Amino acid sequence: MRKMRTALILIIVTAICSSVVYAQEEAVSKSEKAGEKYSLKFSLKKNDIQYLVLDVTSETKTQLGPMSMPITMKMKMALSSNIVDVDDNGVASVQFDVKDFKGTMNFANQSNELPSAMIPKNSETIQVTPSGEIIGGGVETSSGMMGMQAMNITQMGHSIFFTLPDKEIAVGESWKNGFDSKALGLDSNGQTSLESTLDEVTEIEGDKIAFITTKNSTILKNFDIDPSAGGKGAAMPMAMGPIKIEESSTEQVLHYQFNLDKGSVIAVKQSSNVSTKIAAFGSGNPIETTVKMEVDIKVVSEQPVISDKP
Repeated sequence: MRKMRTALILIIVTAICSSVVYAQEEAVSKSEKAGEKYSLKFSLKKNDIQYLVLDVTSETKTQLGPMSMPITMKMKMALSSNIVDVDDNGVASVQFDVKDFKGTMNFANQSNELPSAMIPKNSETIQVTPSGEIIGGGVETSSGMMGMQAMNITQMGHSIFFTLPDKEIAVGESWKNGFDSKALGLDSNGQTSLESTLDEVTEIEGDKIAFITTKNSTILKNFDIDPSAGGKGAAMPMAMGPIKIEESSTEQVLHYQFNLDKGSVIAVKQSSNVSTKIAAFGSGNPIETTVKMEVDIKVVSEQPVISDKP
C-alpha cells in the first residue's frame, strides 16, 4: 500500500505518527445521534491550496556495541499543499513545498540550531484518490543528508491524507486496510496491522467534524537499502554502500480531525515508536536504533510565518 511506503521508508532515521488536536470544549456541541451513518470522502479540487503548521519533537537513540548516541530534535515548519491537477478519475496530484523551517538539535550535551541548508528546495508531488489513498509520487531520487531532510519534512505532510472506508460508517465502527510489504519497494518479509475507527462526530463552528483514530503496527525483516545508489532508501544518512536491515518494527497511533462538510483533514496528532536493527558492517557490532516522535499538524488557509524557535 503506497501510503505505508511514505511512513516506513524512513525507518532508520525517523517515524511519523499522529493524534488529533481537539477543539476547545466550549466550541463543541454534542455528538450526532447514535447509529447515524456517514460518508467520508476527500474533496479534491484543482488549485486548492492549504498550509500545514507542524510541531515536531523526536528522540533518537543509537546503540553501537557499548556506545550509546542519543539525539533530540525539535522542529517547527510550514508546508504548502497545492492540488495542481485532478484527472478524469478524480485522482489528484498534490504538490508539497517547504515554506518555512526552524529547529534545534541536542547531541552530546550541546544544543545547535539546524542549518537552513537542511531545508529541501525541491517540491514533491504525490497522487491521491478521493478515498485518501496515496497511489503514486514521492521523493524517489534524492541522496545524502539533503535527501534525508527532503523525505522527512515533505513526507510529514502526507499525514493529511489517509485511507477512508469505502462505505458509509457509524460512530464506533472500524475499517481495515490491506498492506503488501512489496509496496515499500523493498524485498522484505512483513507483517502489519492497520485499523481505523470513527470515534465521534461533533459540530464545531457550524461544521461536522469526525474524530478518527488509526493504529498501525508493522514489522519488516531482512531487506537491503543502498543509500549510495539513489532512489528508494537514498535518504539514509550513511553513504557507505548497501545496508542490511535485520528487523524494523513500527508502532503508530494517529488521531485525525476530518471536516465532513469540506472533505479535508483540519488537524492531526501523530505518535510513533520505531525500532531498527542493522546488520554489522564487516566484523563490527550491529547497530540498533530507536526513535520516538510526536508530530502535531494544524491545517490553515493562510501561509504562516515560523518566527519562534521550538
